[in-house]
Amino acid sequence: MASNSIVIICDDEIIAKMLRVKLSTLREVDSIKIGYEKDAIFEIESNTPDVLILFSKSNNPDIFSFVKEIKPTAIEYNTLILLVSDELNEDFVLSGFDAGVDDFVSLKNSDGEILMRVILCMQKNELLKDILSKKKLLTELKVLQEDSGFYLKEYSAKVFANEIQNLQKYSQTAVFMAIAADIRCKTILTPSLLGSVIKNCTRNRDIIGFCGEDKYYVLLPKTSAQGCLQVYERIKKELNEGYSISVGACEIDTLSFEEIEKNVSKALLEALDLGNSIVVYDANEFTEPMNWLDSENSGQKNFKFFQAAFLKKLENVITPTFYQVQQIWEDRLFRTTIEHSSNESQSIFVLKSGEHESKFKITYPGFAKINIDIFHNFVGLLPKERISLDLNELDNAKLTELLVNFVKEYQSYIKD
Repeated sequence: MASNSIVIICDDEIIAKMLRVKLSTLREVDSIKIGYEKDAIFEIESNTPDVLILFSKSNNPDIFSFVKEIKPTAIEYNTLILLVSDELNEDFVLSGFDAGVDDFVSLKNSDGEILMRVILCMQKNELLKDILSKKKLLTELKVLQEDSGFYLKEYSAKVFANEIQNLQKYSQTAVFMAIAADIRCKTILTPSLLGSVIKNCTRNRDIIGFCGEDKYYVLLPKTSAQGCLQVYERIKKELNEGYSISVGACEIDTLSFEEIEKNVSKALLEALDLGNSIVVYDANEFTEPMNWLDSENSGQKNFKFFQAAFLKKLENVITPTFYQVQQIWEDRLFRTTIEHSSNESQSIFVLKSGEHESKFKITYPGFAKINIDIFHNFVGLLPKERISLDLNELDNAKLTELLVNFVKEYQSYIKD
């Protein structure tokens, strides 16, 4: 059997042969076979190719259903799928990645570029084989659980400490999480069920390990606190009604694993006490807590607490200030319509004059800061500005100042 092989799946014989000719100069490839779509799974099973090249026209609506059909077999035989199309666009590529395509190249690219995509796929294949080999060894040594691929609790602390040191060495952001079933459903939300949900809601590069007391540790590389909240929401959505979890989390910053673990454990206890909640410990505020609600928080930001504080700010500051500024400026901007709306996710103040529109939008990411986006939609002019404020910085005076500056800037554009 060939050590490096390629299978081209294409029902268009002319294009298939053309692709084989383009790839014939690759010294890294021992064999190149051509097959039809109906035989794709058979070709993968028979040839175990490093790369399966699949051709499709960009407007083919069925191609991604076909990819999903063959993807399990491709994974089983460690075969990467390279999709070649006559034309690529953003929506097509995004849909392809969602379906399981590993890489893309266009027929309009040069022969050199097409060859390079194939070579990159083969290199990725070798890397995956190496990873699988090491995982197999770790499983045999009882470091990884065979079914889930999670690190067993005897080795979790050492693994996470090492990974965090590597991330800190290269100044990469990451979030460390501890996840547990809430007390009320601990007997029905089993560790195996919770583990499978966590695995479905995280990325391949995320690291998951068992720890004591039916908890899971999860390390999310290249993730911020906001990204951690998104993972938490995905897990909640994946769980059936009647199940709930709580999460303690901390950005790794420059702290040691022991300090991070201590902070996360404390945050998890608070989250479990609240129930169905996430508490994020901000390492940057470890020595200088920010008084975003009150001094008792000691630098810990709880999403539920912040949400309640934001809703209070919405009721007492944002909505009244929007209304007051509208009343003041409606009589001064003669050809302008002023509209505003507010809800728990965003507040928008809009100025309209014909085709011209300007927006002042307030959103909050779920923690202690709020974002204010300002932009003007004028012909040839699309300035955009983002202002980030701590929640306790946003009062009537500050919001009025920002809104008035926004209105005056709009006024200078339309010369009203």
